[in-house]
Amino acid sequence: MTAADRATLADFRARQERRRAEAYTRFFSPVTARFAGALVRRLGHPTGPALDLGCGDGVVTRELRAAGWVSLALDISPELAAAALAGTGGPVVIGDALRLPLASASLAAVASAFVLPHLDDLNTALAETRRVLRRDGVLALAGWASAAVSPFTGLSADLLRHRAAATEARLLAEAGKRTDADHLATRLAGVGFSEVTVETVTTVVRMPSPGHWWKGLVGGSCGFTELLQVQSREVQQAAREAFLAEARDFTVGGEEVAVPAAALLIRGRAT
Repeated sequence: MTAADRATLADFRARQERRRAEAYTRFFSPVTARFAGALVRRLGHPTGPALDLGCGDGVVTRELRAAGWVSLALDISPELAAAALAGTGGPVVIGDALRLPLASASLAAVASAFVLPHLDDLNTALAETRRVLRRDGVLALAGWASAAVSPFTGLSADLLRHRAAATEARLLAEAGKRTDADHLATRLAGVGFSEVTVETVTTVVRMPSPGHWWKGLVGGSCGFTELLQVQSREVQQAAREAFLAEARDFTVGGEEVAVPAAALLIRGRAT
């Protein structure tokens, strides 16, 4: 591959990532924002610096600052970090949850919204979070609840899991564990958090049609999109058709659907 070819490929990938970040911001951010205030309230009163881990476009950072926290935002995606910088004025850091570029015991709080499905190693990420928190620091996580109570994201993953090849099915099964309150509470306790509590908060998302719902998931959900794209054309089509059929159950008039979206709000104290 020539230098010109490599530059062309790099430019294509950068444009693809920008489109994905924009799709995420359009489709998911208005929904995840509904849980941001409740997530930040679980941190209690500001007692020092806080981190918005996996900041996306910065909605949790804005809630942290509104609550009086001095905060830093971090995301692994340069495109989303740029969106957070534009929306909050910074500071924003590009970084990996598995190797946080922060000193040990340097934070009073960490808030993280809907990052759980994207972590390659959940235990390492939670242990890193514990490392950067000072003793008695607080972690507040928002994660999607199971498909049964949160079909907004869970329905598509569940339908694909039953059709996917073995490797992707295992990844989807692991993602499913991260919607289980007891599983997550056990993981937090295992890396040094106590007083772990989990609450479920639900909203309803209205969308113009089942097709709009599917398109939003495929365009804006990084993990689901990648797992779908590596399946055969037949599996992709079958998953789409099954989704659109089941999505009809949420129709409220004409083509419009009203879909429950539920978040697990998890809180733990560093010991």
